Amino acid sequence: RLVGRELTGRRAAQVIRAHGFRDATDTPPPGFTTPAQDIPDLPIPSPQELAELRELLQTLARPTRMLVLVDISTSMGARVRSEQDRISLVSDAVRGTVALLGNWDSVGVWTFASRLDGSQDWTERAAVEPLDSVDGDRTHRDRLTDLVEGLPDRLRSGGSSIHDTVLAAAQMMNQGFDSRPTNVIVLLTDGTNKDRTGIPLGD
Repeated sequence: RLVGRELTGRRAAQVIRAHGFRDATDTPPPGFTTPAQDIPDLPIPSPQELAELRELLQTLARPTRMLVLVDISTSMGARVRSEQDRISLVSDAVRGTVALLGNWDSVGVWTFASRLDGSQDWTERAAVEPLDSVDGDRTHRDRLTDLVEGLPDRLRSGGSSIHDTVLAAAQMMNQGFDSRPTNVIVLLTDGTNKDRTGIPLGD
């Protein structure tokens, strides 16, 4: 408190102005006058200019190699708002992420729940591929967008098998590891591991 008073007191203000700066009350230093001139308003950038800036920023950033794991157990259908449930919020978040990433970024999606595919707890919905890759007349980005929009209709009974799914995802990402992009696994779930037959957390 004492230091604060010293830094904001009259003596500190005099020292600040003596060195050519304004003090906390915006008082200018002695002999300083603001030149009379019109300050022009900066033009609002056009949509094209904003798109070019975004492309430039994406070019400077490292690409991303991402696998998204989405919990589709029935608890994800619980309401968090009057008009939305958990899985809908996840769908919106993933769709927004896919829209923001660059064409050179790679994204894949798995869904998981307990024993989702026979004894396996996860299913690959989309492989990790560049967003601008083309399959037929559609890009990978387009297919991912459609996929995540349909997530609310894919809920399955059973608990969340988080440990086994994350282990399998890490093994898959390690097999195709690329040191150039940022390698990321994103886990989207509403709870803890409910699979008593899977690997424990310590393993």
